[in-house]
Amino acid sequence: MPDHKRKDCKDGHVRLEKISHLHLPGENPNPVGLQIEEISLSEFDLSLVEMRIMNMSRILQVEQSMRVHGQLQPVVARAHAGGIQLIDGYKRLYAAEDLMMDTLQCRLLEVDLDQAKVLLMSYNWTGQSLAPYEEAVVLKDLLETHHIDQRRLAKLTGKSTSWVSRRLSLIGKLDEGVCAEIRMGSLSSSHARSLMRLPRGNQAAIARVISLYKLTSREAEKLVDAFLEASDEQDQGAILDFPERGN
Repeated sequence: MPDHKRKDCKDGHVRLEKISHLHLPGENPNPVGLQIEEISLSEFDLSLVEMRIMNMSRILQVEQSMRVHGQLQPVVARAHAGGIQLIDGYKRLYAAEDLMMDTLQCRLLEVDLDQAKVLLMSYNWTGQSLAPYEEAVVLKDLLETHHIDQRRLAKLTGKSTSWVSRRLSLIGKLDEGVCAEIRMGSLSSSHARSLMRLPRGNQAAIARVISLYKLTSREAEKLVDAFLEASDEQDQGAILDFPERGN
């Protein structure tokens, strides 16, 4: 592990919040030791990015803020055998790359991988909200990769078992192609909630119409209503060809 340079949090340009410890959500009350360090962009392990949605407009907003104000908050990562795994701060990292910065200030945590995934959700509950689809992806991974059942997931996240079940159903009922569109930011979680009402075989066609016509969540919901109420395949095809009639 490289000997990273520890940065004074009182730097006037990098106005970072000074924290001595962090509590995990849910059932684990023990503080997680952390320290703020200056870490090279090339050292970050981005393997958890698959659980996040690519939102270019938000990245551009963060880049503009960092161009004017510098880094206002540290990113969050954990040190492990494979390197320094980024937990929170992907938009700041992408913005830093575009701004040709060499390093970022980072809160380095001492947590296991499953704890890191829970924290990925909890950090975004307190700030920019994590999309329901992203929460579903994290929960599904904890369920399948770490063999944590729904009751334990509820305890770990501090949420109810019904909340966990609803999030898992969101991703479980969606076509893989639709999931890919959500990850790329072409469809929102609200769009996904409408699409999951359809059989998987019909979701991709409706998703294409939503993206092509840039339908709002409400318009997408009406489109799905109209499609489900259609009397036959011919009527369904007409709705896809002229979606404005369903709105």
